[in-house]
Amino acid sequence: MSDVQRPSVVTLLAILAIITGVFSIIRGGLLMFQGINQLIDGVGGVFVLIIGILSLAVGVLALVSGIKVMWDKTGGIALMQKYAVALLAYNVIWVIYSSVAGGKIGWMILLSELAIGIITLGLIKTSEDIKAYLESLVQQ
Repeated sequence: MSDVQRPSVVTLLAILAIITGVFSIIRGGLLMFQGINQLIDGVGGVFVLIIGILSLAVGVLALVSGIKVMWDKTGGIALMQKYAVALLAYNVIWVIYSSVAGGKIGWMILLSELAIGIITLGLIKTSEDIKAYLESLVQQ
């Protein structure tokens, strides 16, 4: 164990990453199922399948980063940064796809996921507690 205890903000970010990861995995699975059904019915579905795969990938990244941070594993915070960037990119892709396809955009989910990504990145980049915690993990 490190001399510096894990800051509570890191624990909260990890829990948020795990929750976001589970949600994204479920959403990705449902979108993939919908895309496969559309492909079978011959009414498209390729883009829905791709969006589902992206959501699944973001979810797995979020879940793994949250678990690594909770277990105080080296690289968990860096992986959490990557998940936050991937979450932001996924939501931009989702808005573009939904706008082009004429679909509905769940603005509450979109705005909350954008907030999660921005806040996660912002805290990791600016928090002195997180920087001290990262240094203590490297010294192990």
